[in-house]
Amino acid sequence: FIDKACILWNETSCGDKGACQEYNNTDLMKAAVTMAMVAKIIGTILYFTGWRLWAHREKHNSASIPYSDDVKGGVVTNAHVTTESDNREFERELNVAALQSDFA
Repeated sequence: FIDKACILWNETSCGDKGACQEYNNTDLMKAAVTMAMVAKIIGTILYFTGWRLWAHREKHNSASIPYSDDVKGGVVTNAHVTTESDNREFERELNVAALQSDFA
């Protein structure tokens, strides 16, 4: 791609094309900008693809039952991803909190 910008090639001892000795600056600049833009576009596509996959996974892993630490005065202040064992632990903690509030 960059070789297209060469105007003067060095010849090797066996007559083959060697290294470029002089480039057309305008063509070389266009090649560099094009490669940078292609890399940026590919990076942006990969970034948003990863973000969408992560957001999709988080959407399906979210739970409707928050941790007991997140419930303050009957208002959920924060949401966490929970597992089935977390839900059982939450129910136990909720029962203990209810018993404590009955005696307070």
